[in-house]
Amino acid sequence: MRGPMFELREGCDPKRYRDAPILHFGFGINEEQIYRVAAASSLLPVKRHLEKVANARLHFRIPVSYEFELMFALYSNYSIEDEQYEDEHEQEVLRIIQSELGIEQQPPLWYWDRSNNG
Repeated sequence: MRGPMFELREGCDPKRYRDAPILHFGFGINEEQIYRVAAASSLLPVKRHLEKVANARLHFRIPVSYEFELMFALYSNYSIEDEQYEDEHEQEVLRIIQSELGIEQQPPLWYWDRSNNG
């Protein structure tokens, strides 16, 4: 199984490689975190809440991971040019998401997309 990465590796840039895999940048969340944060059956209110407090657009994705069932992604390697924030704003968004999810020690990583790379 392909693990998450701190940085995109060679072959993952869709501008240079036509068949580049899809990866998403953000935070993996496990079932315990989902229930703790959502306290309901639907994650949509949590996503809206995070988007509002972080002033950012987020995406639900399913990563290739044994540890995480879902993830909140800021962008993918295909959408990074259109969706990546200025560095200062992105760092603030990441900090807010970490704080809201109680994952301050978990860094954002690049996760392989399960539906396209699983």
